[in-house]
Amino acid sequence: MSCDPKWNPRALTALAATAPCGVRTYGAELEPLTKSPFDSNIIRILRNEIEYQHEYAPPHQD
Repeated sequence: MSCDPKWNPRALTALAATAPCGVRTYGAELEPLTKSPFDSNIIRILRNEIEYQHEYAPPHQD
């Protein structure tokens, strides 16, 4: 696997595109080539909700 984004013609998620090279994240998984519009919308909504929760959640305290 290369750090060059051109190594694979299929688009990676935003998380994978910004992750350090060699770091494997769940978001780094390639998206399927075919998805129903319903599935795409659900995934988009979940992704936006997760991003919102991550940005606006109170700081974690031990």
